[in-house]
Amino acid sequence: HGQFVGRGLKGVAIVMGLALYGYLIVLGSGVLGVCYRKHWPLVNYLAFGCTQALVFSSLTMYRQEDFWQVMPLLTGLFVLFSMMSFLYTLGTKTASNLLDVIALLVNAAIFYGLSHQLIGDAYGTEWVAVATLSLTAFYALHVLVFLQWRKVDRTLLVCFLGMAAFFLTVTMPLVLSRSWVTVSWAVQAWVLLWIAGRLPSVFLRHVSYLLYGIVLVRVAAIDFPTQFAGTQLLRQVAADAVPFADYLRLMAERFVVLGVPIGSLAAAGWLSRRDATRQPSEIAAANDTPVVVETGSFMRFATAAALVILFVYLNLEFSKTLGVFYAPLKLPLLTVLWLALCGLLLVEAISTSRHLMLFALGAAVAFVFGKVLLFDIPSWNLAAGFYYGGDYSFRDSMLRLLDFASVIGFLSVASIALVKQADAQKKAGKVLGLSAVGMLFLYLTLEVNTLLHAYLDGLRPGGVSILWAVFALGLILRGIACREAVVRYLGLGLFAIVVWKVFFLDLSQLDQIYRIVAFLLLGILVLAGSFVYLKYRDSFATTIAEDEAPSATE
Repeated sequence: HGQFVGRGLKGVAIVMGLALYGYLIVLGSGVLGVCYRKHWPLVNYLAFGCTQALVFSSLTMYRQEDFWQVMPLLTGLFVLFSMMSFLYTLGTKTASNLLDVIALLVNAAIFYGLSHQLIGDAYGTEWVAVATLSLTAFYALHVLVFLQWRKVDRTLLVCFLGMAAFFLTVTMPLVLSRSWVTVSWAVQAWVLLWIAGRLPSVFLRHVSYLLYGIVLVRVAAIDFPTQFAGTQLLRQVAADAVPFADYLRLMAERFVVLGVPIGSLAAAGWLSRRDATRQPSEIAAANDTPVVVETGSFMRFATAAALVILFVYLNLEFSKTLGVFYAPLKLPLLTVLWLALCGLLLVEAISTSRHLMLFALGAAVAFVFGKVLLFDIPSWNLAAGFYYGGDYSFRDSMLRLLDFASVIGFLSVASIALVKQADAQKKAGKVLGLSAVGMLFLYLTLEVNTLLHAYLDGLRPGGVSILWAVFALGLILRGIACREAVVRYLGLGLFAIVVWKVFFLDLSQLDQIYRIVAFLLLGILVLAGSFVYLKYRDSFATTIAEDEAPSATE
């Protein structure tokens, strides 16, 4: 008997609820018609407030099995009160005000909150996306009506555009896993930017900019740590416990999760450049918002952001993947990657002639030098005698050649490109040229010292001295040919160091036969250097005198 009575009461509650909601919809429609005819907008807000109070009171008796009786009626009430401000302002040809916007936002917030709760409880959170996509289409339809009827009401149009973009944005986390949210937002940001260029709409463009900002924050704060923080699977890969195919799957996922935002930003930069000259055609200025961020500024920002994220991603990917599968190649390839960044900065410094780009180039080159000196060289077990420890490995020697040769090659090309410029760029080119010589000197000294230690240890001190003497002679010849006093003095100073080294260090370390060979070769090199220096001394002495002589105008 108690179960029968309970079911009866439940049925009565459902019927009463349906009747109540149906009555509210009919009453609201009547209020809308009266207000439209009599121009009573405040009555709309009064009806809205009272209706929502009755709805919340009735939902205290709601049960999950009542979903299909309640949700359609709630949707009807939402549509009714959402149309009130819209139809009233269009019909009476009056501009919307702050109360209209507040009513629209509150109505949307209440419906979204109720639908999120009801749908989530009945079917799961992912099905809330049906409501958010419906809201997106609902407000997008409002925008189409505005454009079709050519109405002028900036406040309402911006409000509709903003809510359509908002509900489309919140849909993505509902239907996608955490890893793919950034990807969807990056694609959505580009689509909004494309639509903004087609309309064109300043407001939509700024919504796209805002969404790109959210994408950048999420990439930096969530995606990079998640993808490269060393998950359990990656730790197993490092321990050779996971098949190669599984790691490739993870690497492909990282490529998509981070590659799509990079591509979206790069495409946004290209799109902004193309749309910079587009003329307004659809949305009148009275319906749009003022420009806050210039298109050109965003274009440069998007391009720079894409390059920065790409650079960080490649650094982390090279470090992780090569560290797992072929660790010896990791540091040389990271050097090549950093030199690619230096190349971009070099091109920018030459094309723009900005001192800031030149400073950035210098900082990047200094970082590469620090990396090679502090990380790369010690990774090959540099011993106290300035040679690489362990058995001599031709594989390691090739990797060292790749590491040093890439740096030397870049510095040489950069020097040639910059010395053709003027002022600060020309001076920077000379500094980079000397840096290339210094890096070559360091590489050959360590490599020759290591090679002789492995195969002809008795000749090692003398062999290094011969190498230095060849360098000194080359510097002198270069300084004379180019009339560069600094280079000549470096050559002479290196010759002096070689002579000191031979007499105070090499004599006590070389075997008899190697001592004779070393002294013979050193003597030849020193005589050649002296001959060349004395023969061309008058030419650079004349150059110095001409430089110091006063000009005719003085």
